[in-house]
This record gives sequence, C-alpha cells and structure tokens, in this order.
Amino acid sequence: MVSTRPWLLGAIALAIGCGRIGYDDVGGDAEGLELIDAGLLDGGDVMDSTPSTQCPPVCSGGCPAGVCVIRDVTAAVTCPAGMPCEVVCDLDNSCAHPISCGDAIGCRVRCTGSHSCNRGIACGTAACELICSGDRACTNIYCESSTFCKASCGGFNSCNFATECGTGPCNFLCEGTGSCANGVRCADSCGCDATCPSEGCPTMPREYQCPSGCSNPDGSCSSSLDGCATCP
Repeated sequence: MVSTRPWLLGAIALAIGCGRIGYDDVGGDAEGLELIDAGLLDGGDVMDSTPSTQCPPVCSGGCPAGVCVIRDVTAAVTCPAGMPCEVVCDLDNSCAHPISCGDAIGCRVRCTGSHSCNRGIACGTAACELICSGDRACTNIYCESSTFCKASCGGFNSCNFATECGTGPCNFLCEGTGSCANGVRCADSCGCDATCPSEGCPTMPREYQCPSGCSNPDGSCSSSLDGCATCP
C-alpha cells in the first residue's frame, strides 16, 4: 500500500478546492501541478513509499499521495493517464530517451543532471513544468497542446534546441548562459513570458517569436504589455 501522511491529504484537498494556488500569475489551468506539489516534499524529494497494485509499473519511484514518480529512465517513457506525474532525471546523462507526459493530469520533469533529458520532452495536454538546471539539459521542448507550460532553463546551454508553445500560457525563464539559444516559439500563446539569458536574446534567424506586439526592445516576450494577456 502507498505510504501517505495525513497532512498531505489535506493539502491535496486544499489544492483542488482553491484552484490555481501559486500559479495565478501566469493564468491557464495549472491544477495538475498543484497536485504534484501537494504529494511531494519541498525540494522535490519523494516520500518513502511502497508501490501498490494501483501504482503503474512505469512509476519506478512509487506513487506517493497518488503522484506517479518516474526516476532516471533508461528507455523512452510515457506518463500514465489520469494521474499527476513527475519525471526525475538527476544523474548526469540520465533520461537520454524521449519523455512524454501523455495524458497525465499534470506533469513536471526535473532535469538536474548534466546532459539530462536530451532526447526531447513532449508535454502532453495538461499543465507542464520543466526544471532544466543541468548543463545542456532539456533539448527539444514541445508544449503545443499544454494548458500551461513553464520551463526554468538555468543550466549552461539548457533548452537550446526547439522550444515550441501552443495557444496556452507559456513561460520560459532563460537564465543559464547560452540557454534558449535557438529561440522560443510562442507566437500563438495567449500570454507568453520569455526572458533573455545574461548575454542577451538570440538574434535572427533564431530570435524569440513572441505574440504580435508582445516583444520587448531586448527581444524578450512579455504578457504584461498592452493586449498581450488574453488567457481566460
């Protein structure tokens, strides 16, 4: 049976009842990410748990509080449908295979190892968050169908291949040197925020493709400009 703690059950109920707790600044539907936050300890550490018959085999890290945790995959992986999912790639060169969030109701992928997650990440249809703090982590990010997409690209040369957003809110924090080097494509987003790394945003032909009228002078995208936040 999966190990749970009483306060976590209350946290999950609170997240469901209160809507977009912690994500109101970006708009969109991020409820699946709140469920992940409620089921995991601070810092992304996973609770001790014993997989049960209700925990799909792909969830190699167990299913604490109903969150499927997949660790350092050695083959292409797809999150199970109908439950929140967190993929943890904390070793160097880990998760060197395609990752798909599939039909998870919320998906977070943590790529903290150097060269981790370097075969593409497909976010699926629900809320998706990518933490790309490893050097050269997170190549090819696809969020075209996500209700909400956020990527924190803090590693050196992270998120530096295709980065595709759809019509939902899109938030790319390109903070690592050389990050987002091939641009961010969010022209169809209802609200896109994409920052430049310290050396500046890439220039043509790799410039950020912001929604019309939503580019800052430095080439970054901002949903705070007039008419640039149209998300429900």
